[in-house]
Amino acid sequence: AALAAAVQAANAAGLPFAPIARMQRGMALYDLGRYAEAKPALESAIGSDLAGLEGRAIETLGFCLESLNDLPGALRRFEELARLEGDGWRDLGAYHQARVLRRQNQNDRAKDLLRRLIERVDRARPDDTAAAASRAVVEQARALLHEIAPEDPLGRQQHAASDPAALMRMLRQQLGDRVQLQRPGQGG
Repeated sequence: AALAAAVQAANAAGLPFAPIARMQRGMALYDLGRYAEAKPALESAIGSDLAGLEGRAIETLGFCLESLNDLPGALRRFEELARLEGDGWRDLGAYHQARVLRRQNQNDRAKDLLRRLIERVDRARPDDTAAAASRAVVEQARALLHEIAPEDPLGRQQHAASDPAALMRMLRQQLGDRVQLQRPGQGG
């Protein structure tokens, strides 16, 4: 109630942070499971100056629509998310699109999105900061691809996060000879 009153006061005064307040209200309502109330608050904030928070607002609205079982609406929002610049939104949006497509029994389209996402991030250089932001999304994409198409090798690959030996190999490869790893008990 206090947040709603603050948003109303900010809107009435024409304050520049009013869109952010509407977005935060929508996100809070979503977190409370009040999706029907969250939807208009988020919709009214999107398209305004959200000081770089547009991606979070669009993603939360997509989740809200998905929770309201408006799958076509959620898919449109996740497509919009994938068109945003920076911060890995493209890959996050693609992953969410694939999840919704799967719920709509469009597994071939979901599989195609997931494969493109995984291949794009896997091809990226280790110092590519945009790809680094997407590596966690890729792990989720691999898991979803494995559910959709267990025979697909991109969904079956062993991941460093779940294999300590693979993680150590990856670290050694990235660090090269610059750092010598020591076993516990060794002096240094």
